[in-house]
Amino acid sequence: MSFHSIITFCLLSLSQAAGAETQLPRGEEIYSVERWGAKGFPTDDTEAIQAALNFARDTPCILFFPAQRYIIHRTLTIANPGDTRASAPTLRGRGSEFTSIEFRGGSGPLFNVTGVKKVGQFLHDLTFEKLRLVGKGRDPDEHAIELMGCYAPSIKNVSITGFGGDGIRVIGDLTKDANPDFTATIFLAIEGCSISRIGGLGFRDHHPIGCPSISITRTVFNLCGGGGALIRSAGFVIERSTFAGCGWSGENTLVNADGIGLQILAPGASVSRGLVRACEFDANRAEHLRMDNFAMARFENNRFIYNDRYAAGFLTPPIGANMAPLSARSVLTEIVIDGLFHRIDQPGKAIGIKWSNSANVDENSIEVVRVRTTNAPKADFQPVVGAP
Repeated sequence: MSFHSIITFCLLSLSQAAGAETQLPRGEEIYSVERWGAKGFPTDDTEAIQAALNFARDTPCILFFPAQRYIIHRTLTIANPGDTRASAPTLRGRGSEFTSIEFRGGSGPLFNVTGVKKVGQFLHDLTFEKLRLVGKGRDPDEHAIELMGCYAPSIKNVSITGFGGDGIRVIGDLTKDANPDFTATIFLAIEGCSISRIGGLGFRDHHPIGCPSISITRTVFNLCGGGGALIRSAGFVIERSTFAGCGWSGENTLVNADGIGLQILAPGASVSRGLVRACEFDANRAEHLRMDNFAMARFENNRFIYNDRYAAGFLTPPIGANMAPLSARSVLTEIVIDGLFHRIDQPGKAIGIKWSNSANVDENSIEVVRVRTTNAPKADFQPVVGAP
């Protein structure tokens, strides 16, 4: 064999070896949606992207969305392909400033994810990341992402804006099984997201037993008409996130009196194992925080900001934290509020913490420590009203 042939043979062998070493394991293969004909604006890419999702449903992989505006005219579905547990795809964009998926359809979610056809099913490890989801704001049932029957899904570095309904929505279906556990979405992680200028809630837990063990970190809920987030789960962690301007209903009409930054609601049972830490709440229309049926929970180093962005001399919110407002259905026990900073920016009236139904509050297990207030001139601010 000649010297030249030896060199060629060695280079070919090294190339083959490198290819073998870089071969991706099943489920981590990357396919561009362009493979199915997605082209970006002004093309209607509904059918092309649904075809890509159908492929990824049967062959779990990473679906990559290159930097484009993708126009969608009906709900895109991701469903469990069979009658057992299954792996879900990863939907990955180039980044929320580069890849957008814009919903031009009517009511209904942009993405509908269903992991359950019958008892025992779940879709595992679904991921949305580095995408911008845009709605038209035309219908209260126009949501960005709706989930049912998912195990450990994650939504990371996703921007959601312009939807008439909710940003992220978790649902259940008791007609599939009377036990709500079998249609629950478990271990949902929302991280590094921005949810803004929508008509409904930034996150709505609409499942009968809630979304067990949800975590929300480094996420902004800004100008959400119905409120920032509603939690119904026994077990949650919310950290380093912002809830601001909730109650917004238009650029010039800011009048939704139901706008609550963060609402903890667990009908029929006490919530346990909750943590809200290092979050900021700013100018929400009705309340920064509402807590019902709450147990074994801790609030650490959070900041409440009050100002008159809705009307001069009218501080929003008028109540920072509303405790047990649902009368006989509200029970609070084993609560610690440690490190709460109230910042009042303009004159007006407001209450920091209101114990609305003290008869249902176990004051022996409630601890409020390290509360600080800075008042604007002429502000009428009461740090605590009611007991404990």
